[in-house]
Amino acid sequence: MRHSGLQGKKLTDYKILIIDDEELARQKIQRFLQKTSVKLPGRMILDEAHNGLIGVAKISSFNPSLIFLDIQMPGLSGIELLQQIEDRPFKIVFATAHEEFALNAFEENACDYLLKPFDQERFDRALSKVLKHHSQEKILHGVENSYRSHGKYLEKITYKVGEKVKFIPLTDVLYFESREHYTYAITSEGEKLIDLSLSYLEEQLDPDKFLRIHRHVMVGLVNITAFKKGEPFLVQLKNDQELPVSRNNRKKLLDKIFPC
Repeated sequence: MRHSGLQGKKLTDYKILIIDDEELARQKIQRFLQKTSVKLPGRMILDEAHNGLIGVAKISSFNPSLIFLDIQMPGLSGIELLQQIEDRPFKIVFATAHEEFALNAFEENACDYLLKPFDQERFDRALSKVLKHHSQEKILHGVENSYRSHGKYLEKITYKVGEKVKFIPLTDVLYFESREHYTYAITSEGEKLIDLSLSYLEEQLDPDKFLRIHRHVMVGLVNITAFKKGEPFLVQLKNDQELPVSRNNRKKLLDKIFPC
């Protein structure tokens, strides 16, 4: 039921999304939110997702202001979910049982988190801290950098099928192409429309596996079977498709394929 507020003042909605594969964990966070002593900046509206794929879909449709995100989930982990979202105006409180690398990444980047099991007092401290942030983007970027510095690059890519979100492993992607402000993952079975720019993918993907060969194209290096030098300079893929390589990227490509 909508609260009328004092003297008829309308309260704004503050949307909170809980993403965790364990039902008891989601219920615990909901209970703590109902009992918290921390003042929220609006009327609390709750939603939840029991896996990462549903989480990606809910972020798009629910537009949360705050997310409680479990790190260890089957299918799509919390960090993998984070990597699927390029525009992140929301705030995040991470939760994890015990994953040493995640904890180190959080500590390195002053990112608050909940180590399971946690109590109401610890929950309130994390909630209070995250609400004080104007933006977490620098922190989230630092967490991702910590993962990438240890070779933990993006390995799956999500795409929408109607209202559902599915994912494909990057090993199935021949190349990514940008066309008319949209990005497509090209596979042997066709193309998938994805919600990430090539510039963002260039940050998230392993540079030893994917390389920008043109302003509009990023190719999986393992898929290249031959070169055709001249103008235009072309690469041939294992599906016999040919792609142009811009002048600025030719040396970088050849150095990757034929390292000294």
